Amino acid sequence: IVSLEEDLVKRLTLLERRVDGLIKPEVPLGLSRIGDTTLAASATSITFSSISPYFTNLMIISFLRSDVAAENDGVLLRFNADATAIYDWERFTSNSATLTGLAARAATSIQFGLCEGANSRASNWSPTWGMVYRYGDGGSEKWTISYNAAFGDVSADADLILQVRAGRWRSTAAITSLTVLPLTGPNFVSGSRIQLYGIV
Repeated sequence: IVSLEEDLVKRLTLLERRVDGLIKPEVPLGLSRIGDTTLAASATSITFSSISPYFTNLMIISFLRSDVAAENDGVLLRFNADATAIYDWERFTSNSATLTGLAARAATSIQFGLCEGANSRASNWSPTWGMVYRYGDGGSEKWTISYNAAFGDVSADADLILQVRAGRWRSTAAITSLTVLPLTGPNFVSGSRIQLYGIV
């Protein structure tokens, strides 16, 4: 349990870092940009490391495309470079007029989103927005909730996909780094972008 004094110290430290210019001031107090990566060349993953412990939750906004030989690809999330089988996730998909669900226990990553693939429309990237809750809490497991869409080459209604996901990392360790990678890929292509924000 975080004491009132510890919480006050955390908030004062964050304010001091903002005043010193270490956290970008272009977003409102309470939401601070930690990192913003746009790929200039294909890459097998995107990692944010040395994540500040001064926030309560993390928010991820991504705009991704992979080079998989298909219309879409999955987007995976790992914490602290941990690839052991201690992740669980649940997915709800709206595909044209069809609603389906899928779950996985003891996976090596969280399915966090979906992105366009090489067979999608050219110059098209898919959006994913999600949260990582209480990432710095050393006494609880870590949860995610995310939303995404991918529309492929739009040659049929079945190309239109909207998803809601939830995930859990069965670790009480504080999250100090996170890695986003394609399910199949093997790469995210140039122009893919991910932004990471901290929420007080």
